[in-house]
Amino acid sequence: MKLTTFEKKIHSPVLERGNKIFLENRIIELTEVRTGAFESLVLDNDGREYEVVLLLGKELDILITGCACHEDIETVCEHEVAVYYAVIDRFNDQKNRISNLIPPMSGKKVGQKSINAINETEKLNFYIQAFETQVNKKLRRYTEISTAKTYLNGVKIIKDAHSLFYDLKECVMKTNLVLLGIKGYLLLLHQLLFLHYQLEETSDSYFELVYEILNEQQCLVKVMINEPVHKREEVLNELLCTLDTVLNLIDFEIEMDIFDIMFVLVDEKVIRQRLMSYLDKKIEILSAAHNQVNTIRQLELLLQMKYEVIDRYLTEEECLSFLKTYCQFNHFKMMYVEKLLTQHQYQAVIELMKVAEIEDREHPMLLKQWQCLRYEAYEAINDVTSQQKLVKQLVLDGHFEFYEKLKDLNKDAFQSVYQELKSEFKTCVDPYSSSTFINIIELEKDLEEMNAYVLRDYTQIERYADLLIKEEVYRKNVMNCYRLYIDSIAATAKNKMELQLVCKTIQRFSKIADKSEYDNLIEHLFRVYARRTQFIKVLTTLEPKIIQKYLHTQNEKELSKVNTANQDEIYSQFMTPLF
Repeated sequence: MKLTTFEKKIHSPVLERGNKIFLENRIIELTEVRTGAFESLVLDNDGREYEVVLLLGKELDILITGCACHEDIETVCEHEVAVYYAVIDRFNDQKNRISNLIPPMSGKKVGQKSINAINETEKLNFYIQAFETQVNKKLRRYTEISTAKTYLNGVKIIKDAHSLFYDLKECVMKTNLVLLGIKGYLLLLHQLLFLHYQLEETSDSYFELVYEILNEQQCLVKVMINEPVHKREEVLNELLCTLDTVLNLIDFEIEMDIFDIMFVLVDEKVIRQRLMSYLDKKIEILSAAHNQVNTIRQLELLLQMKYEVIDRYLTEEECLSFLKTYCQFNHFKMMYVEKLLTQHQYQAVIELMKVAEIEDREHPMLLKQWQCLRYEAYEAINDVTSQQKLVKQLVLDGHFEFYEKLKDLNKDAFQSVYQELKSEFKTCVDPYSSSTFINIIELEKDLEEMNAYVLRDYTQIERYADLLIKEEVYRKNVMNCYRLYIDSIAATAKNKMELQLVCKTIQRFSKIADKSEYDNLIEHLFRVYARRTQFIKVLTTLEPKIIQKYLHTQNEKELSKVNTANQDEIYSQFMTPLF
């Protein structure tokens, strides 16, 4: 039995079932392991997968065929038939690649003319028709496939679409027909987007191919810049037609990419006017849809695209008018303010920013941006009083970077401003939770506020102890907070590393404490944590003399009952090095 005539040898019901499997793309894998030898994996109606093998001779004789669904070597099942169709389809693909339609094409005719005798337009139409035939054959068959096999179909679609993409790319390079590429890529993109919509294919490979097509398309459109106007208009028509056709099938990002491609052609006034007219219609439609976050974002992106053209080709007054009209969008508001600043219209900037600050008071980053622009306007007109108020507000809002500017603006009366600033910070529920307030008191070395801070949170004592200890009035608080802090970390230390940290903290404490304060701390820790052997060993390594004294004074009665040898044994337990 030959592969080319196998249908004559197999019963019709088996052929029908096998053809259905092939058309539904339920052949998961088809691998040619060596010339004429194929291995395949076929998906049955019930979801089971069957392995199929096929060995062909030189004349396409079927030498060996078999399927895992049965053991009878004389029987040919529908799974094998499906593989036969798939192998034939692969052979046909290799013969009918689009790249084989390009010259040399002696013998090929278009109507009554040889392919070499026709003009460029006729040749272009011939190739487009040939490519459309390939697209129909490879991709449109998927439109009849059940969406139950979406993933499998998606893999097949991407594979076939990639093949078409590279075939077309090769054809364009050899024929140098740029319009063939532009129209062909749009044809492929259209069919791919339709299948994506129908089968809900969202794999990375799908998006990669779409953007690869769009990038190639943009490169070809750039080549058209120096072509006659009518040819560029033809390209624009193709792009607009595609956009209108697939508008409901694509993501907005892809739509914007197609717009980017069209904007390559805007140097020509006629094309620019048509494109701007099309954009205006889109903007009008989106403007009618109120308070939808996605729609507002899309509208802003289209307006940005329109502004790029206005900025490049229209007057400064027209640019300013556009920005003023759409300054409800932050992007345009920023650009509008920058132009006003350039034109020294500082009062207009101040008024606009005051309104913007009220509108965006719930958005700290935007609020800061508008305040900075208002400050720039005050600075330009040398309004020191307004600068002082605004910078003070920025600091109170938590922007420490403006503190030095506040000091510079209030050199003559800074102490009073500083006291006012602290008072206003303290109207908050807890000013010490503000990193800006903490940064300020550290910068000013405000010992009174540092002392108040550590009294509220003794865990911060090591941050300020070296400064506070220099003033006798704060010494008692420093010692108390340090002891509380050491006690707290000692209570929670559970492993060797944490115990080492406690040890290092005690050593830092010893540098600012006098001998009696230090000895009292060690004795306190020994007494409280006497049952924690590991911790006692740490203390022993620090000050063995203090521990020995404590053992003799606090446990005198216990020690008197134990002979000297036993005392040495007990003491040696504490003297055993821990680390």
